[in-house]
Amino acid sequence: MSIFENKFVKYLVILLLVLLNLVLLSKFDFLFSMISKILSQLFIPVLVSTVLFFILKPLARWFEGKKVPRTLSVILSIVIALIVIAALVFYGGNFFVAQITEFVKALPEYSQVWTEKITELLENEFIAEHVSIASIKQRLSENIGTLVNSVSSGVFTLISSTVDIGTKIVIIPFILFYMLKDSNKLVGGIIKMVPQKKEQDVRKMLRDLNNVMSAYIVGQCIVALCIGILMTIGYLIIGMPNALVLGMFAMITTIIPFIGPFLGIVPALFIGFGISWFMILKILIVFVVAQQLEGNFISPVVMGNKLSIHPLMIILLVILAVRLYGVLGAFIVVPAYAMIKVIFGYALSWTKEAKAAG
Repeated sequence: MSIFENKFVKYLVILLLVLLNLVLLSKFDFLFSMISKILSQLFIPVLVSTVLFFILKPLARWFEGKKVPRTLSVILSIVIALIVIAALVFYGGNFFVAQITEFVKALPEYSQVWTEKITELLENEFIAEHVSIASIKQRLSENIGTLVNSVSSGVFTLISSTVDIGTKIVIIPFILFYMLKDSNKLVGGIIKMVPQKKEQDVRKMLRDLNNVMSAYIVGQCIVALCIGILMTIGYLIIGMPNALVLGMFAMITTIIPFIGPFLGIVPALFIGFGISWFMILKILIVFVVAQQLEGNFISPVVMGNKLSIHPLMIILLVILAVRLYGVLGAFIVVPAYAMIKVIFGYALSWTKEAKAAG
């Protein structure tokens, strides 16, 4: 039996190839910097268009199944998406901005409570005998103040970045239109580039790649939406302030596998510590309940086991991607690995067939 027929070895080779590519890219900073500057203006629109492509593709195909022409099916799908987004912005935008503003304004108050509570802990007799309380108080006040300022500036930077991104959003419907309309032409173009005897194999590989990406993107979006709703409801039940903002943050971070859900409750714990220890306990209970519902009911129904990636592999990939490329790397590393895994599987199969035939 060939060593590559062993599943562990196969997956290990795929992981090593991904890691090697990430490390090599990190070594050519000047080249990567130049490329990133060239593509920066298009990256966000293309990324958003790709996500929307996999979300809207089933709707466009449903219209086609009802004998609606493809071009009109695509237009109708995009119009429906725009109407939904516009309704969310119109009816929820002002409330969401008000919640963010309230959250930022309350940060100094929460930081003051943090300082007072930690100071109470430090005034323990045993601790006072071994450390300088005055020095710790000063450093604590400075660090918490720095943290609050960083969070505040980060929020406003995010808002200004969102406004900047808004200028790029205009081209997203046009990119999305051609992706939905001409996706079959792209597949046909790729098929023409391969030998005739491999056309069916390449077509099947492209179909599997499409299924993997669709399963991951649509599945993650549905799971994240469910987590956002569950966390928001939970925060409202326990009386957490800024429940909508905290729920939205949990929804966004959930898209990052494994690490994301834990990152999602950090702001809530920060606020909860400023309220009471009992509030922290209630936040943790909400988190555990939401994760249990997600792990036992939502993900098995929505995602199943379509990616077939071991949890340890995902953790390693996410950690490395965050280290090399930041939060954006954490978002894209898992689907990138899944695609490489599919391609590598087919390449290995073709190699074995060629050896057998030769």
